Amino acid sequence: MNFVPTNSQRSEEKYITNETSSTHSPWNALKNGFRKSAFLPYKPSVTVLTNLQRGNTKAQTPVIEAEELNFHQRAAQGDLTIKDVEQEPDIDIVDENGMTPLMWASAYGQYPIVEALLQSSAKVDIENPHGQTALLFAAYGGYHEVVRLLLSNSADVNHRDESGNTALIYATTGNNPHTTNELLLNNADFSIVNIYGDSAYSVAVKKQNFVVQQVIENHLIALLTGSC
Repeated sequence: MNFVPTNSQRSEEKYITNETSSTHSPWNALKNGFRKSAFLPYKPSVTVLTNLQRGNTKAQTPVIEAEELNFHQRAAQGDLTIKDVEQEPDIDIVDENGMTPLMWASAYGQYPIVEALLQSSAKVDIENPHGQTALLFAAYGGYHEVVRLLLSNSADVNHRDESGNTALIYATTGNNPHTTNELLLNNADFSIVNIYGDSAYSVAVKKQNFVVQQVIENHLIALLTGSC
């Protein structure tokens, strides 16, 4: 199924510096072996890291249906106030997909909502049924400011999902150089490989994400020369 990129994704493909547009959408995770969507309750379609190791990350933007949105969906859309967050009795409540409000807000790059949830003591490293955390979703979307915020709140930079993918692998798969750099600056391990034997660097090479590839190479050179 072909993916029609949004304006922000077209910009990202041209390596424009802004990776944090709210028009990004999270996708289902790892199509093979997933019987249910790991993401959107509004009728998700095909998805995220569809066989990362094969370089197939085509996705389809989900359509949000006209209906009353719940707390999780409002978090995704940035439609929550601080009062809404403070009045939520269980800030880490999971929806039918095993997703927390923090995961939703992070997946859609809703910085103010992510910040409010964290200030209300949302747990940063909760995993959904597929081992994905808020950080992984933000990394794939290219929301480097959200990534920085999550990391500053002690998110595990090298956490792996059920297929061994880290936030760095998600970022390189999403072709997000600024997010990749942010993760590397926060000690992301670029040597980690997933269950298919792919590292963040090999994914960048296979997908011909040249700017991301260069970011990793520059980081390695800096480490070797002691300038990092």
